[in-house]
Amino acid sequence: MDGVLIESEDSNIKFFQDLIESFGYPRPSARRIKSFLHLTSKDMIKTLLPSEPVERIEEIWRRGFKIYSKYLRYIKLKPGVKSLLEKLSKKFTLGIVTSRVRSSVESILKKFNLKKYFEVIITFEDYENPKPHPEPLLKALKKLKLNPNEAIYVGDTLSDFEAAKKAGMKVIIYSKKKLPVPLTVNSLEEIISIVDPLGSE
Repeated sequence: MDGVLIESEDSNIKFFQDLIESFGYPRPSARRIKSFLHLTSKDMIKTLLPSEPVERIEEIWRRGFKIYSKYLRYIKLKPGVKSLLEKLSKKFTLGIVTSRVRSSVESILKKFNLKKYFEVIITFEDYENPKPHPEPLLKALKKLKLNPNEAIYVGDTLSDFEAAKKAGMKVIIYSKKKLPVPLTVNSLEEIISIVDPLGSE
């Protein structure tokens, strides 16, 4: 979801800065948060506050649930997303696998009117082992009643790539950065050009 469908970096950085600071800790730098945006929210808090006990991390994480909605206004849709989903949904069954909590995902999909495109949505509450573990992707495949070799996962991080390969899926990484993966694209239009012919197979 993040980095592929939505532009959420600014929103996430501000959210974690405000959340950590609200508990009396020094405001973490944007650069530090940016380095760990591939983590789940709870793991991000653990990383930013490595000396704090589990109970404290849980308390901060729970507070995050209560305040997150006001940061939705900073989230933007990636250019071309609706056109991409419209085209792909005519040939493929689509799903989302994300480390976001379900309430956050539902709010974002509602804001941009995207839920109609997705048959399956796997969120933080649906698995025990986050990416790069393959469990989240395997959960999605099970719900979609697909074998791994029948699916393609589109992500934007090395964690996404590793999870997909472990799950036995084809994978496309959408990123402006140069990552050591076999197949990367710089635009959503490229995704269509790669997968569109597969819809006829």
